[in-house]
Amino acid sequence: MKRFIFIAVIAASLFLLFEACKQKGKSEQDDVADIHNPENSLDWEGLYIGTIPCADCEGIEVSVTLNEDNTYVMHYYYIGKENKVEPFRGTFTWNEDGSTVIFSDKTMPHYFKVGENTLTQLDMEGKPIEGELAVRYILNKIEQDKEHNSRNSLDWDGDYTGKIPCADCPGIRVLITLNQDETYKVKYTYIDRKGAPAIYTGKFIWDDNGSIITLDSKDIPPHYKVGENKLIQLDMEGKPIEGELANMYVLAKVPQ
Repeated sequence: MKRFIFIAVIAASLFLLFEACKQKGKSEQDDVADIHNPENSLDWEGLYIGTIPCADCEGIEVSVTLNEDNTYVMHYYYIGKENKVEPFRGTFTWNEDGSTVIFSDKTMPHYFKVGENTLTQLDMEGKPIEGELAVRYILNKIEQDKEHNSRNSLDWDGDYTGKIPCADCPGIRVLITLNQDETYKVKYTYIDRKGAPAIYTGKFIWDDNGSIITLDSKDIPPHYKVGENKLIQLDMEGKPIEGELANMYVLAKVPQ
């Protein structure tokens, strides 16, 4: 009888030891799962760009910058619509499993699933977008030289001048002043026209590559590429102007 009881005790002890080991293994697996998620295992900081569908235009060019301090900058550019650049800035949080970032601005799409060099826009409930257009909601990460761009490596503030083409006059003399606080002043003087020059003031923003500025004015071309001692006017979609007159859209920096 004693021998039977002894065997039963040993069997029970082995069973409890097996269960404890199983639970420990499960706990270790859960810990590993917690460690290896996009939030703490991927190099997610950086710039992501793509073109998503638009209900009433050709598409929306989207750029999203995720910063290490959990702030973001997102720009929407509506293709085919004049001066439709919308910037969004704020902070983001991660969902519980560390796979999705949630933007603070609730008035726009604010759920993005983080992948290996991709951001996938989710719907307004944080669920995957389905259908034929689903793949168009994926933004791809762009490799950047963060240390060297126009914004942080050039002495860009100052005055720029030049003469650009005009449809109904000999030309327009342009003087653009860029200030360190990201404000600007633009002076348009129409050659052979009477009256005072047209003056525009406001603020400008940099694109995420730190190479192009966009003025907040809706009355004049807003996009300029910043180069070494020059500003290059771009077209209304932010693309280079082409053709025989392209060189006339380059403004030279005035020596200080």
